[in-house]
Amino acid sequence: MLNGLRWRPDSDFGLVDVEYVHRGVPGDMASVRGSDIISLEPWMMVIGRDAGRGGPVPGRAAIPYHRIVRVKYDGKTVLDRSIGEGQD
Repeated sequence: MLNGLRWRPDSDFGLVDVEYVHRGVPGDMASVRGSDIISLEPWMMVIGRDAGRGGPVPGRAAIPYHRIVRVKYDGKTVLDRSIGEGQD
């Protein structure tokens, strides 16, 4: 999903917003803009210094993809893993 948004010629990766689990910050959630994502690795995204809104992120931080809860593009949700959470 993220690589598609990053490399498609008709998209602007700066319009991407990724919400992810970040334990220790209020609500245990943080988000990062596409412009603050340094790289997309096989199992994680690497974000830059102070990129995580919702808590300080010193230097660089590795965010495993399994911690991503929601991806938005230009304000519209394109991936939502929270649907069905807490349900058996």
